[in-house]
Amino acid sequence: MLFKPGMEVAMDGGMSPFKTVIRGWKEGKYILAEKPGPSAGLKLGLPLVGRVFFDGVYHGFSTDVTGVLPESGLFASRYPDDIVETSVRKDERFKLVWPVTVAREKNSEFRLDGAILDISAGGCGFLSGMAFKNGEKAYLSAMTPGGKRIDGLPIEIRSMRNEGKRQVYGGLFSLNGDSVVNDAINSFLNTIKNYGLDETESDLGGHNPNPSSGNIEVGAKAIVQIGAQKLSTVFRGMTSKHTLIDAPIVGGRPLLLTRGDIITVRYASGGKIYTFESEIIRQYTSPSCFWAVNSPGPLRGVSLRKSPRVTVFIPGNIEDTLTGIEGALVNLSEGGGLFSAKTCSGIIQGLSYSLNLELPDGSRVTGLKCVVRSQRKLDEKSLIGFSFDEDGEPEALLNLRSYYNDCLRLLKN
Repeated sequence: MLFKPGMEVAMDGGMSPFKTVIRGWKEGKYILAEKPGPSAGLKLGLPLVGRVFFDGVYHGFSTDVTGVLPESGLFASRYPDDIVETSVRKDERFKLVWPVTVAREKNSEFRLDGAILDISAGGCGFLSGMAFKNGEKAYLSAMTPGGKRIDGLPIEIRSMRNEGKRQVYGGLFSLNGDSVVNDAINSFLNTIKNYGLDETESDLGGHNPNPSSGNIEVGAKAIVQIGAQKLSTVFRGMTSKHTLIDAPIVGGRPLLLTRGDIITVRYASGGKIYTFESEIIRQYTSPSCFWAVNSPGPLRGVSLRKSPRVTVFIPGNIEDTLTGIEGALVNLSEGGGLFSAKTCSGIIQGLSYSLNLELPDGSRVTGLKCVVRSQRKLDEKSLIGFSFDEDGEPEALLNLRSYYNDCLRLLKN
């Protein structure tokens, strides 16, 4: 998925080039973006060329104007089918929470706790309370999720941003021929490429922004209630004033409502259920049949999950007396997790299995009982969701929950 809500796109093809912001879409059908000023000369059928830089890649595409939504301050254009990509990043990057210690000198005894948040063959992003400037070096030490010790991994700082009281730094590995550290990093990266979730895939769950601010995921399913009638719909976009949702299909046709009609919307996101009441502002029939309703303010959801999820990467296996599958734990909460493997053949939903892991801190999780709750394919990976059996091996569960709480503490501090 190329487009993200709030993404800035440069457009050319009208009377003058302009910049706009993506507010919604329906894949394969249309894009919704902020309407530019009159100098752009937008009109139906106008061909446009869009350019956007995202996640280390330049994307170019062609489209044409298919409609204007004046009440919402948007225009619609055809969803592109000719996206051309030019990458400026050499290596694939993976997200995780990997506890480390951070120092200014390789052999310094003064170290602060931190965490690597993403990693590639060329470098990583990490969280730390220690202050660095661009061009300086930080030295990271940790056990790899594969069980190897890395001491004084040098990172040349290239970028930084505030994250509460701490900084998130981006940097390049500066190994200078250190074969021991280089071999440990390469061994870990070879493993994570087999089972880890890359930056786009990791949006399936983990340390992601909470939607309680009112932001709603484009493409997410929802239920709308009109009186006693409850119908399925899909979110298609959002501005500061309006939320755009598909008009539900009733009797083979889109349901028609009028301005001022009241609806109740319910949807699930991030392990919570959200509800808001709104009124119809406009029913559009082009580029598709959807409603514009007043956007909700900040929302408070009812939690379906007892604890937040953390994106991790811990190699291991799931097994029973007949089946054994190698892979890695890629998502973890207090009550369960997500296991990534090449196949889930032989794994049956609802049955109990044993989870075996070697944690980065050196402790082992052996014979942890878990119950499979879900299975799904993602490209060439099989993802197995499970919950912990509270009556299983207590020491194994204690070790894994202790590691989970350490990761959570690093993210919250």
